[in-house]
Amino acid sequence: MPADGSVVGGTRVTIIGAGFGTDMDKIYVEMGDMDCDIQTVADEKVVCDTKPLLPAHQLWTEHIQEATCVGLSLTDLEKTAQNTHNMYRRMHESTPDLCYSQEVAKTAKSWAKYLIDNK
Repeated sequence: MPADGSVVGGTRVTIIGAGFGTDMDKIYVEMGDMDCDIQTVADEKVVCDTKPLLPAHQLWTEHIQEATCVGLSLTDLEKTAQNTHNMYRRMHESTPDLCYSQEVAKTAKSWAKYLIDNK
């Protein structure tokens, strides 16, 4: 448990079985070629947290692809927001990329300001 997790790590995984023992130093969990940080061990259960797929700087440079959005001129921050968002969308089957919308961003900023001013 669970069936899937994030490439940035931190997914809590519970392994149910028997005969694990209780010595954390004797337990090693690997998923693919990545090890999992052991959190707790009981004879019938091991709990660990996944590590990132890649170091953060590689995650952002190697796995973020730029979406093809026609006619947009984006700032670096807007491009990063769009591309990071789409990186997570690509983890789900048949989920198309989204393009940054200046109009939606303007509306969201206006709504956020309203919420702050009227708390």
